[in-house]
Amino acid sequence: MFIDLDNKLSIKKLDINDAKDIWLINILENDKDIAGKDGFLYSIKEILSKNYHLNKENLYGNHYAIYLEHKQPIGYINITDICILDNSIFLNYALIKEKRHHGYMTSVLIGLSNIIFKDEENNVEKIILKIDSLNKKSQKTASLANFEKVKRKYGRYTYVLTKDSQNKRAQQ
Repeated sequence: MFIDLDNKLSIKKLDINDAKDIWLINILENDKDIAGKDGFLYSIKEILSKNYHLNKENLYGNHYAIYLEHKQPIGYINITDICILDNSIFLNYALIKEKRHHGYMTSVLIGLSNIIFKDEENNVEKIILKIDSLNKKSQKTASLANFEKVKRKYGRYTYVLTKDSQNKRAQQ
C-alpha cells in the first residue's frame, strides 16, 4: 500500500519479497556513497536483517521504499519508533545515484513531515535527522526541507523539525 507524499512521490513498506524493492536495496547497498565503511548509512541489508517488521501496522518503526509515480523505487527511508521521552522520531534516508539532485528527497521530507505532524493519535513533536558532517548534500536537503541545524557531536550534525516550527511556517 502506497502512502502518497505529493503528486509524484510515495512510500511503501519495504517488502523483501518484492523484486523492485530487492533491486533498490541491492543498488543502495553497492553505492559507495551510501553503504560500506566509507558510506553515510549503515548497511541497509544488515539493518533489515536485524529489525525488519512485516506486520507492524502503523507508520512508525518501519523501513520504506520511496517510489516515483508508484512505478519506480528511487530511494529508502526509515522512520523509527516514537521516543516516548520527547515524542520524537528519527529518519534515515538515501536515494539511488541517478535520482539525486532533482529535489526528490526534499519533497519526501516535506511530505512525510506534513503527514507525521498531522497524526494526532501519535502526536509526534519533532523529527530528527543525524547527518554526517562530510555529507554536505544531505545537509542542504535538510535545510531546504526546513530542518534546523542544532548541534554537532561526534562528526554528525543534528537537524530538527518541530511541530511548532512547521505550524508557524504554514501560517506565514
